[in-house]
Amino acid sequence: MCVCVCWRCTINAATLKQCLNVEVKAWRNLICRHMNIRFKGFLTEIDTFMDEMLGQLARPIKDLEDVRLAMVALESVRHRQLDIDATLGPIEVRLSIILSLLSPCCLGCVTEERERESLFAKQT
Repeated sequence: MCVCVCWRCTINAATLKQCLNVEVKAWRNLICRHMNIRFKGFLTEIDTFMDEMLGQLARPIKDLEDVRLAMVALESVRHRQLDIDATLGPIEVRLSIILSLLSPCCLGCVTEERERESLFAKQT
């Protein structure tokens, strides 16, 4: 146990270290929860859009009207591609930063996204 005496104050370093660790874990969890709430909406919107487009593209092509509908779906995906890339890039960067900073006990809010990502990878 390390005790520091500075003028008339006595500081127990072990207790201070433990208190700071608890505070840091609380802040990490709070940041992770806020990022989860903020970016979940973006990812849900992208997922919904892609599901709609996959539904339109999965229809069998029998005549020229089906070809036209498929081309419209592909055009809308092309127009949204830049928006999707601009949205996903910062999310990936921030998630990697958070994962590098978090200790294993704080990863609870990230597991849901990892499970969803693995399910999405299996579908494609």
